[in-house]
This record gives sequence, structure tokens and C-alpha cells, in this order.
Amino acid sequence: MIHLPTAFFIFGALAFLFAIKMAADGIGRGESAKVLLWWCTAFFCLACAGIVAALRPVDPSGVRSGLPSFLLLVAFALTWRGIAAFTGTRAPWPLVLAGPLIWIGAWSAGLFADDAYRLILVSVVVIGYMLATGHALFFHGGGLRSARQAGCVCFFHAGVQVLRIATILWLVSPTEPVRMAGFPAILFVFEAVLVLVALGYLFLSLSRERGEQMLLAAAQTDSLTGTLNRRGFADKAQQRLAAREDPLREDPLREDALLLCDLDHFNEFSDINRHGFGDEALTVFCRTAESHLGAGDLIGRLGGAEFAILLVGTDRAAATRRADSLRQAFEAAARNNSALPAGLTVSIGLSSTGPGRELENLLRRADNALHRAKARGRNRVVSADDRTEDSPAATASADSSSLVSKRSSPVAAG
Repeated sequence: MIHLPTAFFIFGALAFLFAIKMAADGIGRGESAKVLLWWCTAFFCLACAGIVAALRPVDPSGVRSGLPSFLLLVAFALTWRGIAAFTGTRAPWPLVLAGPLIWIGAWSAGLFADDAYRLILVSVVVIGYMLATGHALFFHGGGLRSARQAGCVCFFHAGVQVLRIATILWLVSPTEPVRMAGFPAILFVFEAVLVLVALGYLFLSLSRERGEQMLLAAAQTDSLTGTLNRRGFADKAQQRLAAREDPLREDPLREDALLLCDLDHFNEFSDINRHGFGDEALTVFCRTAESHLGAGDLIGRLGGAEFAILLVGTDRAAATRRADSLRQAFEAAARNNSALPAGLTVSIGLSSTGPGRELENLLRRADNALHRAKARGRNRVVSADDRTEDSPAATASADSSSLVSKRSSPVAAG
């Protein structure tokens, strides 16, 4: 048998150590510090609950007043609120505060005369908090491994609380279920200590993994346009292409396409039009391109004025139509932007996954098509397989934009 006051004291001490660690990790962490503050406060409440419960032989009035259980419910409420802030899910304050408020109402009504009612009420409220917390972690954890693990721990603890209620009812609502339950009570206390340690460790891991995730995102993001940079696009595009490769299934939507886009005469325009012309032109193109992206599509800046766009589930014909729509939309956006010179257009080279799904091969063929688009007069879409001819509208638009470029810059025609 385990001495219960000692077990409660160990529970409180461990919770206090985790609270200190979370407070220390939150120093200078910006937005992450707010989440760690929620968890730190929650674990501090757990520590207080454990210490007060451990003092039961000295001051039984502390337990009879329901203070440990009240602190326990506050801790679970704050934990849910912190996880909601971490995952970006909703945790309405009325629901967050519902548990402690219900507890205060039950205490005011004198329901604590029977410890069985107190334990059942605590278990029911804890089940609600654990299910809400576990759902946010498991389904909205941002793909973090620790989030799914912590979600499973929350679901497990909710299941144990259901078993705890069944045990209390099986004991025919004894006056002192903790003392009379004997071995089951020891198991429930031991499980609570294990859950405390598991959640404390996993919450700290969540904070660390989110920090690593943010650093990786920053390393893969172009600081000017906010799109993926060359490294980020290569990594994500290759993963997406590999995930869609399934040789055992015939799927008409398995074909993907890659667009390689380059702003025409960008360097020449930059030499003549100073004062942030380049930044504005790149930003306008990104906004225009993003408005043409579908679910699962990717865009990345490869360098300079060159962008790559992966169109998922798009064959050659559909990709050509979308690329030409993007070309026309950017030409119109640039023409309507007073900060950009007249005649700013984009050339697009297109390749598809028909001949192969390797990203390097797609980029190479799209680059060859882009060079042909430049050689044919720019402001057009050219396919790598040469089965897609330039549309008359694109050719006419390219001729007119070339004339405008010649009028606006003596070097632009080059």
C-alpha cells in the first residue's frame, strides 16, 4: 500500500517543478510565452491542489471545503484554454469557467456532505475538459508529434475518469470512497501522477517543436514576398509529388503540372525605375498568382524575378489555361498599378508529370519551355512537350507589350 498523503505531496511537488520549468522556458519567447503562461498557471494550481490534499491529516477542513478539487478543476480549465491558444481553436470563456463555477454552486448547495458526490462531480467535469483538450491536440495540433501523443494521454485520462465513476458507484456510494476503495484508489492516484508527468513533458515538447517548426518555416520562406523560397519549394513540392504517386491505381487526376514564371525585362525595368519598383512588382505578381492557386497548389520564389508554381491534379490542357489566365491577370494588375511601368508582363514555361514525377526533371523541362517563351517574344505560355501552341491572344498581347516596352525603355527590347 502507498501512503496517500505522500503520493499527493509527490504529485504537488512534480506539478510545481513543471510550472517552474514552463515559466523559465517562456522568458523572452514572445507569443509562445503566453501559451506557456497558461500551462504554468495550470500546473501551479495542480501543485497547490496536491499540497492541500497532502495536508489532509493535519487540516481535514481543507479537503472538506473542496479546495483541492476546486484547484484541480481550475487547472484543467486553464490547460484547455492554453491548448486552445496553442492550436488556434475556440475555447469560449463561459465553457472554460463552467467547471469551477459548477463546483462553487455544488459547494454552496451542500453536496459535499457525501464524498461520493464530490468525486463523481469532479470526474464528470474532468472528462469534459480532457475530451475538449484532447480533441484540440489530436486534430488541430499542426502535425506535431507531441500534440497527438498529448491528445492520446488526455483521452486516456478521460477514460480512467469514467472507470473511476463506475468504481465509486460499485462501492454503493461509501462515505469515504478513497479509504474504502483501497487498491482502486491507489491506482487512480498513481495514474494521476503518471498523467501529470506525461502531460508536463509533452507540453514542454510541444513548445520546443513549435519553436523548431517556426524556425524551419522562416528558413523556407522568402522574406520579401512571404512565399516559399527555393529550398522550401523544393522540399514541399517533392513531398507532394511523392505523396501523390500511386502506381497501383489508375487515377485521371494523378497528373500534376509545374509552371516556371519569369517577369519580362525585370532587370532592365529595375535599372530605370528605382524607388522600390522591384519589390512592388514581385509582390503584385505573388498576390496575383496566389489568387489563382487551388487547394494543394504551391508557389515559391526561386530567385530574382523567377517563380515556380506546382498545380496539383491538373493536366497539360488545364494547366495551360490556368497559366494563360495568370499571365493575363498579372498584365492587367501591372497596368492598373501606378507604381509599376507600362508593359510589365510575365513569361511562363510549363511541364507536366506525364514523362516523370521527379521535381528536377519538371524544373528542367519547364526552364527549357520558358527559354522558348522568351525567344518567341515573351508574355506567353509555352509547354515543354510542344503540343501546346501559343494562343493568338497571347501573341497579340506580347506584340503590343513589346511596343510599349520599346517606348518606355531603350534597353527593354533586349
